[in-house]
Amino acid sequence: MRRMKAALLCTVLLLGLSGCGAEEANNASTSTPPSEVESSSSTQATTQQTLSIEYTCSVYDASGKQLQDASGNNQYIEFPNLNTVRASGRLTKCEGKYVSGPLSDTDQQAVQQAGYTEESSVGTLYGICATTIGYPVDNRGSSIGSTSDNPLVNEAQAKEALAALTICPDHPDAQQIRANAEAATKSDRDLSAKKSAGEVLDDGTYTIGSQMKPGSWKTSTDEVSNCYWELRDANGVIIQNDFITGAPSVTVQIPSTAASFTSNSCGTLRWTGFCSLCFIG
Repeated sequence: MRRMKAALLCTVLLLGLSGCGAEEANNASTSTPPSEVESSSSTQATTQQTLSIEYTCSVYDASGKQLQDASGNNQYIEFPNLNTVRASGRLTKCEGKYVSGPLSDTDQQAVQQAGYTEESSVGTLYGICATTIGYPVDNRGSSIGSTSDNPLVNEAQAKEALAALTICPDHPDAQQIRANAEAATKSDRDLSAKKSAGEVLDDGTYTIGSQMKPGSWKTSTDEVSNCYWELRDANGVIIQNDFITGAPSVTVQIPSTAASFTSNSCGTLRWTGFCSLCFIG
């Protein structure tokens, strides 16, 4: 009888100990280490951060004239975000400045598309998103004259403008910007082809016949100043030259008998055709 009571008491004690151990094990499996709680809170705070861009914008009227304050100074307005720029309903030319915050996947894609090397340059693209006059929309508000209605002059600028539209496809002038970019890309590629064919040249020295065509050449800018050009024979002797202090344009007749041509501060020259009366003198 004493043996049965002893066995029963041991069984009760064992069951009690087993229950306590199970509860402790269960509590241990559901508790979270403090370090994981801190890490989780830190991760949540990081994901709540947003990209911050500041905008400095000049404001224009419909004719492209920059608005001025009562003192006659050009107006510049600071905007805290893109929505406030859009909500102003004004024609704006803006510069965007990256302040803080992580870039989204779309932002990073746009930075790469534009050919930038620094992520902070995303501010430039957001500045384009806030711009509704001037580059890259049109030539209004520009102090530099242009022979083209397209404010984009080369393929690099076209890539930058299209990269901005990756960020803001809802830009109010998106259609015009895309058309400008397409035209600039085509123009730039055509220009490269003509340079390879010796029909377009920039300042420098060129061998006539192999690097440039003989014939009539004309500057392509609206105004030429302090332009110097010269022709040399096969012995390197200058056979003709000129210095133009200022003129709307310059035309140079280059005979096939000349060996080389040099231009300095004349800008881009374009070949306009062969000339049967090209002569030196």
